[in-house]
Amino acid sequence: MKRAIIIGAGPSGLACAIRLRKNNLDVTVLEKNETCCKKLLLTGNGRCNLGNEDQDISHYHSTNNDILENYFEDKEKYLEEFYEDLGVLLKNKNGYLYPNSNQAKTVCDALISKAKELGVRIINNQNVVEVTRVDGIFKVKTNDNNYESEFLIVATGGLAAPKTGSTGDGYTFAKNFKHNIRKLSPGLVQIECDGYYLKDWAGIRTDAAVKLYVDDKLTKVDVGEIQLTNDGISGIVTMQISSLFNYYESDNKKIFINFLPMFEDLRELRQYLLRQGNLSIRQLLHNMLNSKLANVILDYTHINSNLKISEIKNLDVLLNNLINFEVKPIKTKDYDYAQITIGGVSLEELNKNFESKFVNNLYFIGEVLDINGDCGGYNLSICFISALKAGESC
Repeated sequence: MKRAIIIGAGPSGLACAIRLRKNNLDVTVLEKNETCCKKLLLTGNGRCNLGNEDQDISHYHSTNNDILENYFEDKEKYLEEFYEDLGVLLKNKNGYLYPNSNQAKTVCDALISKAKELGVRIINNQNVVEVTRVDGIFKVKTNDNNYESEFLIVATGGLAAPKTGSTGDGYTFAKNFKHNIRKLSPGLVQIECDGYYLKDWAGIRTDAAVKLYVDDKLTKVDVGEIQLTNDGISGIVTMQISSLFNYYESDNKKIFINFLPMFEDLRELRQYLLRQGNLSIRQLLHNMLNSKLANVILDYTHINSNLKISEIKNLDVLLNNLINFEVKPIKTKDYDYAQITIGGVSLEELNKNFESKFVNNLYFIGEVLDINGDCGGYNLSICFISALKAGESC
């Protein structure tokens, strides 16, 4: 029986182990932590957004977007069959898939149980320090043992959330086998900004449309909940923007927020405000926005809040600050705060089953790849799809 070693017992590593055992390989999973799926337990604030009903390819991103779809053929089929086989009861919340228990631990326990039931060996506290290949056999050296196999699957994760053990080991292994690593940066993370008003809007959550401009070119728009913090912006829309923010090396990056996304332009908003002409601008804004946010907008516009809308001379400035508020981004927070890593092992150097084009029977799966997804379960989908395709290929 041929042997396979998987480095990493996260969702990708365990999913691949399950598929490999069904293909009748002898499977050993080496995990550096005392427990498996340490990062998975944090997913979705502990609720585990396992996947998404909408599997359009536009939700997935890579440096090599033009070839990305080749790696996701029949992705719906792979995911549906895997969820069914895992035996976790799912619930669909507006297209977002969660375990019915609302606990990430349910998914973690199911992965471990299914792997062990099939005869997978999971060995914890194994920090891999060296990987080589001699005469077609992979030799894996850990802190206290040596292992050999015909197949090697690298499922180490990236650099995000290093406290869970994601310290970039997989990139080192890939480089040892002459693979290139696409630019790495934190993804799905908060953005730090500069502005005297930040302390005043801290703690506000509101729906908004956020636009990212790079070199004065609109690069990304996202609509949803934004969280305003004492050092910048957070929330789902910020997370989506952040993954592209670090991708571009330009120093000319601007972010604009529409706090009234139901209004798309100044004319439409002006007409609405003028119809409420009997109210003071303070009362009018308090009727439309979170009161703290309304006060920030009024102060930032340097406007007499007791005036009626028809009495305001710099009305266009106010309108712009309502639906085109410019924040000055500094940088994203670092990997300690990031949910994922942007960049990774280049897809150009892997076949469509995530096998190395340089070394037969060497596979890279999960977050170590140069693939990332939007918020909404897509990054776990990347883990499962790559794991199942690699396992099937072996």
